[in-house]
Amino acid sequence: MTLFCSELKSNRMEFALNLQKIMLNDNYLIAIRDNFENLLIKSVLNITDKKIQSEEIELHVKNRIFSVIVECVQNICKTEKGSDRKKDSVLLLNRINNGYRIVAGSKIDLERKKRLSELLTELSGKSVDKIREHWRFALTDKKTMDVGKQENLALIELFLRSHGNVNYFFSDEENEMSFFMIQIEISNI
Repeated sequence: MTLFCSELKSNRMEFALNLQKIMLNDNYLIAIRDNFENLLIKSVLNITDKKIQSEEIELHVKNRIFSVIVECVQNICKTEKGSDRKKDSVLLLNRINNGYRIVAGSKIDLERKKRLSELLTELSGKSVDKIREHWRFALTDKKTMDVGKQENLALIELFLRSHGNVNYFFSDEENEMSFFMIQIEISNI
C-alpha cells in the first residue's frame, strides 16, 4: 500500500511539473479552474487587466482581449442552476505567434447545449459583416433581455471581437450535463 501511495504522489508531482512546462512553453498568462461567481469574476478581471497591461501590444488589441475575457467569465464560465457546485469551469489565456488565445468552458445542461450549438453553427457559417447584421438585429429585438438573449449577444460579440476566429466543442456525456469549450483567437492586428 505504501508503494502504491508513493507512486501516486510521484505521478501527481510529475503531472504538476509537466503542466508547468506546458504553461511555460505555450506562454500561458492565465489558467483558472473554479466557479466563476461575482467575487471571483472581479478578481479574474483585475488579474487579466494587470496581465494584458504588461503586454507590449496596441490598446485596441488589449481592449478586445479584455472584452472577450469579460464575456467569457460572465456568460460562458457560469455554473448552471441546479448543478453541483464543483469547480468545473475553466478560463485560459495564452500568447500565440500572431496574438492571443482565450479558452473558456463549463458544464451546461442539454437544453443550453442545444441552443448554443444551433447559434454557434449559424454564426460559424457567416462572414463578419453578416455577424454584425445578426448582432444589430439581436439588439433591436424588443423582447426582454433574458439570460438566453444575453448569452446570444455575448457569443456574437466573441465572433465580432475575434473576426470570426472561434472554435467550440461539446462533450458527449450520457447524463444531463455536457462540457462546453470555446476558443477565441485575437490577432495582434
